[in-house]
Amino acid sequence: MWGHKPTKALSGFLLLFSTHFLLPCFAQTRRIDSLLQVLPSARDSQRIDYLNKLSYAYLLAENKDSAIRYVQMARQEASQIKYSYGCAKSLLHQAQVVKHFDNDFAKAESLAKASLFWYNRSANKEDINQAYMLLVSATAAQSKYDEALFY
Repeated sequence: MWGHKPTKALSGFLLLFSTHFLLPCFAQTRRIDSLLQVLPSARDSQRIDYLNKLSYAYLLAENKDSAIRYVQMARQEASQIKYSYGCAKSLLHQAQVVKHFDNDFAKAESLAKASLFWYNRSANKEDINQAYMLLVSATAAQSKYDEALFY
């Protein structure tokens, strides 16, 4: 068995596996590295946007500790300069982290609602749909279907 050449089916599976599972990991690492390079020179809202992007990149890379670290930094700095969109995004990412890693749907719901509070105070509505989608899935996961339909 071990001496045979790989079949076409096995070769196809390995190609599919590497392009759909391994390559995104490498791409995420490159994105994280790029963001870490520009972060030291960034200031104010641009820095907060990079911190939020880093948090999300670490979430996608399955690195909970780093995702939490950067989302907390983004939230703190956004609050300090009263950057509504930065607050909205950091709360959205925090909700995504607790839902993804902890399956804490009640906390995800609360954080998504807080994110929408800040989105409503911001002119920038980019990714507000993600906050609504997360809110719907978190409430539905708690069997609050009537409430989920409301959003």
